[in-house]
Amino acid sequence: MLSPGETPCYLLLTGIKVPRVIGKRGILINELRQESGATIDLLDRPPAIPEALQQSEVRVARVRGTDAASHVALTGLIRNAIGPDSMREFDGELDQESGVLLLVHEKVVPYLGDSVLLDGTDCALNTSAIAGVRRHHRVQIKGLSTKDLQVVAWRVHEVVLRMARNGQLFDRDFDLQDTAWEAVMDKFKKRQEPAEVTASPGSAIPTQSIASLGQLGTSPVASALELEARTLHEAREREAQERKERERKARAREVQVQEASERAVNAWEYHRLTERSRDAWARAAQTQDPFERRSLEEEAQIHAAQAREAHERSLTKAKGVSAEGTDLDPQQQQQHGADSATLSVDVPEQSSLSVAASVDAETQQAHLRQAVERREREAREAAERREREATERALEIQARDRDMVELRERENREAAERRRRDAEERQAAEHRRREAEERHAHKQHVREADAQRHCQHLQAQTSSKAAELLSMCCPDAVAATNASCNWPPLSVRTPNAHVAAFLASPELGIGRRSGTKVSWEQLGPGCMPVLRIDGPPASGAIACYLVQEALFMQGAYR
Repeated sequence: MLSPGETPCYLLLTGIKVPRVIGKRGILINELRQESGATIDLLDRPPAIPEALQQSEVRVARVRGTDAASHVALTGLIRNAIGPDSMREFDGELDQESGVLLLVHEKVVPYLGDSVLLDGTDCALNTSAIAGVRRHHRVQIKGLSTKDLQVVAWRVHEVVLRMARNGQLFDRDFDLQDTAWEAVMDKFKKRQEPAEVTASPGSAIPTQSIASLGQLGTSPVASALELEARTLHEAREREAQERKERERKARAREVQVQEASERAVNAWEYHRLTERSRDAWARAAQTQDPFERRSLEEEAQIHAAQAREAHERSLTKAKGVSAEGTDLDPQQQQQHGADSATLSVDVPEQSSLSVAASVDAETQQAHLRQAVERREREAREAAERREREATERALEIQARDRDMVELRERENREAAERRRRDAEERQAAEHRRREAEERHAHKQHVREADAQRHCQHLQAQTSSKAAELLSMCCPDAVAATNASCNWPPLSVRTPNAHVAAFLASPELGIGRRSGTKVSWEQLGPGCMPVLRIDGPPASGAIACYLVQEALFMQGAYR
């Protein structure tokens, strides 16, 4: 037998319900874990779930914990997946057809046919097998109220809890994977019992009573939820009854206005026919021709009969009960009785009709017209008031939707502006960093070039001074050294003979100052003159420096 807190509850999630349960970056499911204290895991691949569920893109939410924690977690998952009642009524795109899907062991299915599970709710419960899953069945709960769905889903899980505590369900019954050993045993049983008639998948499963498991809804949290769902259900029933009563009264008012209008028309017709009958009787009394008198009397009798028919129709409409069976209030019945009393005047059949009858008919007609106008005015005012209220509600909804759209657009614009500013700041920082690196590299290059030029200048000055001192102190030694070493000459091409002669002249003294022998020669016609420097490499380098210095001083590099 499973210990408390080890009995899991499996909730199937499909389509848009998965991100609704998880939330952005898992915010909703983490909040639900902290609120309930239960362990909530989302299983989406084998071996946690069968391959059939993975192929159908179904995720399984597994809830484990104490009864109170499991109740809070299960109801919270259903609320997040389906949406609260207010949101389901406001948003028509929410999935209300699939309802809540649970996964239970096949041993639980016989208890799910008991009507106790659906008491006090407007839900419907269906169980069905899943292709590729042998030991577990899918339980589908449909309903228009989120509270009712939560109540029925928890009652189903309570059945599972009581079966586990009674020892009817074991640990292996909550393993969603079908083991290979069970498949082999099923094949062996089928081979051993070939004559046994197996039940078809669509056959009815005998229902067992939940009372044998114990009373449901004993948890305080579950009882509070059922009480809230029952209160909401009663409020909806009262609202529906009030709406039906308002519709019935509206239909009754419409019928009353229509009947009043018909009574006014009949009264007007009665008055017109009475006047014609009176005129015919008067002309018949004045004429001398018997044939014309008989014709006028027949015409008067016809008008009188038609007036009686109109009067009877008026009395029929004023009985106090409409043609559709809608009762009139006492004030309207008194008004109809007064109309009937005023209209109950016998049609004159003789020519001696009094003037008082005509006055009474006109008074009755005026009263009827006033009553009809009053009722029509009340009906128009009521219709205008309903239309105005509907327009105001529509405008409020449009304004709320427009505000929401503007708020979202403003948030999107602000987010885009923030992203643009962040990008510009990053680009500016990158540009400043590159400029700083370039400035640093340029300064480093300038410092290195300056240091190199300074070192070269110092080295040239040192070499020049050393050569001058050596040539002045020991010219013979220098000449002897040069002569004994037999260094290869250094040839430098010059632009013309004038420049070559100037550089090799003793007045300039490059050879004397560098300790070398400087001369020039022209190898052939059309060839550029060559300045020849004979001496060691160090002296040749000093001579080259002195040649460049002489050319620079003469303005050759300007």
